[in-house]
Amino acid sequence: MDDLPRDGKYKRDVRTIVTANGPVTIAPNYMALKVLGAMEQIGEIDKSAVNDYARAIAEISPEKMTEGLPFGSKAFFDWMKKALSREGGDDTSNILNPMLALLEAAEKYGEAIQEDGEYCFRITMPE
Repeated sequence: MDDLPRDGKYKRDVRTIVTANGPVTIAPNYMALKVLGAMEQIGEIDKSAVNDYARAIAEISPEKMTEGLPFGSKAFFDWMKKALSREGGDDTSNILNPMLALLEAAEKYGEAIQEDGEYCFRITMPE
């Protein structure tokens, strides 16, 4: 992780902080998964470590991440846009993000509904 790029488009994505146990590198999930995958490929770590990390991330439910933000509220959309945007990314990387486009459509044209116990958006695009 010490060799992660810290300049260019990644300069805001990677941080090193000092803890009581020494320096710790903080990187977004997409980078962590790639680094762990590369480490597994060259034999630095076992495949189970990659699987354990992916399983731990999957267990973080959207409900926990958005606790206190009513589904479909302005605060919910603001939080989701920030979570999906690449901080410090250029406008093109954010504009071409299909999840951000879907989120924009849900906010502008969607109706927040609960169906079969799950929250979702029904999006009706104007003619």
